[in-house]
Amino acid sequence: MDSGIKGKVAVVTGGGQGIGQAICERLAGDGAKVAVWDIDPDRAEEVRKSLSDGDGRHFAAQVDVSATADVEAAGAATAEALGAVDILVNNAAWSTTAKPLLDIGDDEWHRVIDVNLGGTFRCIRALAPGMVERRSGAIVNIAALTAFTGLKESPGAYAASKGGVVALTYASAAQLAGYGVRVNAVNPGTTSTPRTDKMPAARKEELFSHMLLRPDGGEPRMALPSEIANAVAFLASPASSWMTGTCLVCCGGQLFR
Repeated sequence: MDSGIKGKVAVVTGGGQGIGQAICERLAGDGAKVAVWDIDPDRAEEVRKSLSDGDGRHFAAQVDVSATADVEAAGAATAEALGAVDILVNNAAWSTTAKPLLDIGDDEWHRVIDVNLGGTFRCIRALAPGMVERRSGAIVNIAALTAFTGLKESPGAYAASKGGVVALTYASAAQLAGYGVRVNAVNPGTTSTPRTDKMPAARKEELFSHMLLRPDGGEPRMALPSEIANAVAFLASPASSWMTGTCLVCCGGQLFR
């Protein structure tokens, strides 16, 4: 079944691993031409190669989304390699350890806000004008469940940054809707990624107890990156053509705990 994004050009920030890699794989599987942006060039290139069928259909770029020059240069390089960008997925993120809010230093705070919220803003600012000009485009911001819950175990700067991403989603959706550009967000709950895989076993067990959904009556588990990617693919596609300014929460019922 045609997803409606075949041949579209999609930028995925933080595409070198975890949820970002799964999003790249899903969009490429649906026929999109994917630009893998990541601060680690080796990871970006590795993902690009895993997507490629040898015809140069995909592209990789080293990008620090906290740096305007990086974002603008990658935008130009992507357009030259693949064509005008139709889909932007703002997934790149940074987090501190789960230390108490009152113990977070200025440098930690600014780095998290500058990557998670500032990076989302910079990528929209760089790539949305082309969408506005063409009167078409889909932007999907990756926020987080902690934007809504205020979990005490969650790093405070991370939660604040993701709450900002939600607010930015609403603001940009309102301002770009008149040009046919849709802006939505996905708010994942705890997801199995390289970062969460390193959690202590006791912390994982605690998180499992928050997952209400039991697929097939089985054991609780974290979300799979591919399950988050499914939500992103929906919001990036014409299947969600009348949706903008929406946050999709993907958490297996974790929100209700």
